[in-house]
Amino acid sequence: MTLADSGGVLPRRQDLPNEAFIDAARLRQIEAAISYCWLEAAHPDREGKQLRLLCDRLKKHCGGRGLLGACRDYGFADMGVFIDWGSGYQKDPTLWPEWMSVDEFRTMSESLSDEELMKAAVDGVQMVAERRAYEGSRSKAQKEAFQRMLLHTMDLWYAHAAVTVVLLTQLPDELPAGFDKSRTYASRGWTTFERCSSELAKNFDLKVAKWKLVIDTSDKSGVKSGGALRRLPTTPERMVDLLKDCRFTNGADRQAVIKLYERTAPRNVLGALVELDYMGSIFVNDDPWSSPARLAEALNYCLSLKRLKEFPTVVTD
Repeated sequence: MTLADSGGVLPRRQDLPNEAFIDAARLRQIEAAISYCWLEAAHPDREGKQLRLLCDRLKKHCGGRGLLGACRDYGFADMGVFIDWGSGYQKDPTLWPEWMSVDEFRTMSESLSDEELMKAAVDGVQMVAERRAYEGSRSKAQKEAFQRMLLHTMDLWYAHAAVTVVLLTQLPDELPAGFDKSRTYASRGWTTFERCSSELAKNFDLKVAKWKLVIDTSDKSGVKSGGALRRLPTTPERMVDLLKDCRFTNGADRQAVIKLYERTAPRNVLGALVELDYMGSIFVNDDPWSSPARLAEALNYCLSLKRLKEFPTVVTD
């Protein structure tokens, strides 16, 4: 919030001051995760525009109190926030080779060894040196920590029933030069995974805490209610189909995301649910996100389910 108010930019984890971190004991009291689009491959928000947009929207939620205000009214002094750029060890964006912004060369960088890249490009020797510098801008320990986050704990931040997830589904009005505007929140693989994970098992009707556990900051209807439009759970099979049409900056991420979801959704979330509450929900036949058939598919994975509260309105058109 302070960075946004001052027009600042969120640093990567290695460059954050000590006061930016929260210890595990306090984190367990209340936590949130942010789902948003990276604007560039080297840096998600180089000019801080998404940070300012996010904080501006959050300040207007929960009846004007803002999300943090609602949490403080509930009794919490602060929130612990997971945001990948500041929470995981990142490569040095100042060492990003500009040639890797070109699709053809980025594909070569991902698929070719040093020796192959040297032979394939006119400036191959220089390109290899620049790639090595960029890839080597994290220590071995930092890289291992990042991989643990990406492949073993990232899913829990979004899928856990007690974590508030904030979706920044709108892009800033001003975008980096050359930005492909078709790369929206809904068209990207990681954001699709993050949103679908957050919709698996969260309680959408907190009785005492006056905020929602899934917040779409760009949803005008949610400014008053504080919540996102509720969509029914996505099964692993549906996730595979969704990701076929989604875009990844790193092509190898597609399979990693599928594996994460296949591990998390069936066993750790849907398979562990004891109760599901869809009281007051609106089901729409043939709608890809709210059809009764979609719920039926998800219930096949709910092996521990004891109670299903469901008196929805069903719309046939």
